[in-house]
Amino acid sequence: MEVTLILSDVEHAIDHDYPHFGVMALSASLKRAGHSVDFHNYRFMPEKAEFQSRIRERGNALIAFSSVTNQWDYITILAEWAKEVSTARTVVGGYHPTLCPEDCIRVEAFDMICVGEGDLVLPEIADAIDSEGDLSKIANVWIRTEAGVIRNPLRRLIDNLDELPSLDYDIYDMADYLPTNGGMLPYMTGRGCPYKCTYCSNPAINDVYRGNGRIVRRRSPERVVADIRDAIDKYGSRMTSVTMADETFTINKPFLKALYPLWQRELNSFPFEFMTSARDVSFDLLKMGFDAGNFLIRYGVESGNDWLRNSVLMRDMTDDEIVQAFGWCDEIGIRTATFAMIGLPYETPEMARQTIDFHRKIKPDEYWLTIFYPFKGTGLYDLCAKEGWIARAPVGNYFQESILDMPGFPMEKIAEYKDELVRVCTETAAMKRPRGYFDFIERKNDAKYDGDWMNRIFCHTLFASYRGRYWLILPPDSSLTYDVEVNEGSVLVTAFGVDQREFDDDFHGATFEILIDGEVVATKFLDPGINENDRVFTDVEVDLSEYIDKAIGTARLAITLRVTGVRKEKRVRLCGFGRPHIRVKKGSKRDTNQNVRRAIVRGKE
Repeated sequence: MEVTLILSDVEHAIDHDYPHFGVMALSASLKRAGHSVDFHNYRFMPEKAEFQSRIRERGNALIAFSSVTNQWDYITILAEWAKEVSTARTVVGGYHPTLCPEDCIRVEAFDMICVGEGDLVLPEIADAIDSEGDLSKIANVWIRTEAGVIRNPLRRLIDNLDELPSLDYDIYDMADYLPTNGGMLPYMTGRGCPYKCTYCSNPAINDVYRGNGRIVRRRSPERVVADIRDAIDKYGSRMTSVTMADETFTINKPFLKALYPLWQRELNSFPFEFMTSARDVSFDLLKMGFDAGNFLIRYGVESGNDWLRNSVLMRDMTDDEIVQAFGWCDEIGIRTATFAMIGLPYETPEMARQTIDFHRKIKPDEYWLTIFYPFKGTGLYDLCAKEGWIARAPVGNYFQESILDMPGFPMEKIAEYKDELVRVCTETAAMKRPRGYFDFIERKNDAKYDGDWMNRIFCHTLFASYRGRYWLILPPDSSLTYDVEVNEGSVLVTAFGVDQREFDDDFHGATFEILIDGEVVATKFLDPGINENDRVFTDVEVDLSEYIDKAIGTARLAITLRVTGVRKEKRVRLCGFGRPHIRVKKGSKRDTNQNVRRAIVRGKE
């Protein structure tokens, strides 16, 4: 039989489908059991009539939903819509039903909930419906009956993950996903985390499963390598690296010591990245991973205040351990990324400032920066509820606004400090690895500024057309003029662009210009609120050869980057120039070592 599988990512900050491991694992298990899958991932709430039409058209007897806490309201609405036009049995699983089963089973739109891992559960439900069997005795399932709710016990955790089928990436459009995400394939080598971080749902999940098997489990190194080899064979040149989504990739040292040489030998050091904690790395293992293909490590820093990190978040990790881990990576040549939050319980503006200053010190190459969100079932949710700090309804994403109202650190201030942290990390990363032989971001403090926003010229990451890059933010009406000595065979490379947060009718557009010695050499008007074609970045290259003094092979130029608005703006706009730099054209006489390899992915700049 065909099963409809529904996930929602409504209001998520990522503007494209991201493969979710839970639904890929469920789909794989259903297909191995002989069922087919009709999968939908809703990044925006669909029109009710359109959604119900699709449910009627498929006519499936089982509709399965997966939900985390901040998507629960959306998933509930979709289930209610489905029930209005279908007699299908409905089941919901995921983190939220596992941690809040009593709340979820009371929602009449769901006939059943799945508590815990559903790899074996969902195929059993489908089999029972297909054969008109008994649904009331399936382990992990809570089901409403005329006699009341039946709460079946948990089955033991699956100990040998090699027994499970490989993830079903086919439910996503990987031909679209891979090119728009730099060719990076997401993968998980295992499941479970032993740590007790108070902001995370893992400790609560571990409590649910206590006494029912090992929490932390891994696929075998051989299985991991086989899965990745299959993916490389399937996706070819579209796949350029692997991102390991395990939350504690380096916690099992024997696993790594077996995986790294096998990966290096069988996959020819295919590039990969992973997440981990600074307390779980050593110089020798970092070097071993680098030789195997590791090019980036994402560390959970969370806060620059030691008391917040260790006494509130329970991270058990010192400043010195973090600084050492980042330093080791810089020494070896591994790029680093940080996970950090602003707006934590008990946090003050002074503590948030410590987080910003700490990131200036560790200098991450990349970042994942959010506003703290209290998830139900976590220790910090209980604390926030007890203190009365939860001042508004849940939000779809935790990148732009807080739901906490804490004394001394109001919501709007939390957002401001988070934005400053983003700017500091972006600028630090851009200046840490400059482009070409003249990087406009690295040299921005040497430029002559003209305009009203001098204190708001900064480096940021903008997003449009699925791409993000470091941007020199230059709001209308302002300009920066640089005094540059240009070499023979040089080209100025940048882009004109507007961030997706400015895609509204209020922006009214702007003109982007590059001037050399006062003469406009490149220009474009962008108004993304009116013209959808302006919602993509406009790549620009200016050949500087004609300005070179042939006798000496150089020239000294005044290069101006300018943005002019249609009207006088009342606030700073997120627009400007994408990673502007001057480099020597490939193949020119001066194309020697000026563009030094700055390994992001092996062999690629």
